[in-house]
Amino acid sequence: MFNDLIDISGFSLHTYGVMTALAFMVGVWLMSREASRVGIEPNLIYEMSFPVLLWSMLGARTLYILTNFSDYISRMKNGDYFAMLRVWEGGLVFYGGFLASIIAGTYYVRKYKLNVYKLMDIITIAVPLSHAIGRLGCFSAGCCYGHATDSAIGIAFPKNSIPYVDEVLAHKITPETLHSLTLHPTQLYEALGLTIIFFILWTYRSRKRFHGEIFLIYVTLYAVERSIVEIFRGDGIRKHIFKFSPDSVTSALGLPQGSPIFMSTSQFIAVLIIIGAFLFRLWMKKKNKAL
Repeated sequence: MFNDLIDISGFSLHTYGVMTALAFMVGVWLMSREASRVGIEPNLIYEMSFPVLLWSMLGARTLYILTNFSDYISRMKNGDYFAMLRVWEGGLVFYGGFLASIIAGTYYVRKYKLNVYKLMDIITIAVPLSHAIGRLGCFSAGCCYGHATDSAIGIAFPKNSIPYVDEVLAHKITPETLHSLTLHPTQLYEALGLTIIFFILWTYRSRKRFHGEIFLIYVTLYAVERSIVEIFRGDGIRKHIFKFSPDSVTSALGLPQGSPIFMSTSQFIAVLIIIGAFLFRLWMKKKNKAL
């Protein structure tokens, strides 16, 4: 886990930021390539990408702050007035960015009179792979970490990393300990899941039956994948609508006793998205939007 790619004489280049930038560049390249394939001017993608990215970052950060608002208020009272602005330390909620990007994209749909469903499919092609790269940034920063595990695939994060500090504050380890407990690498679980989703979409995109279908497949697959990964998440910043933690299930999964497997904020949003995607598909069939 390398939080800093470069650290020379006080100058640090955070891996999290580098991965975010790489994710953006890969995403723009994929979107422009797909736009060209389906007959849309690639320059349009270049024009809209940066503003949509800014909106996405704002939405992702805003939802993160809202779900951890009391923590930020406490930090501000202790003199840390700029805690909300330090995005490079980690702290983005994907669904917040996803929803904000849809809102921003609506402007360009109206400006250029585009087929909104066609544009959604173009953008969707790039999202899972870009998100997977971003999750590698999460891994480098140590955020979005998992529950403690004795599994051979568990990862111990170094001293002063996010999970290490959280565990010291929670009295799970002492300050003299050299690294965190061995944890589920949930960042890598999700990166793998997102990469698989990307290849499914990339393979299917030329066989889709109507504009918008790629988007519907993606949001459904991601909602399922994210909900599964959430079961293994152990970071204390996660919030729950309610907590369901059957001992038989947590024991079978090798999770600490009392670990909630349902329903985190992200799982709640995922359920709503799956329902929405199903209803949207029925509506599309009714309106006869087939190609």
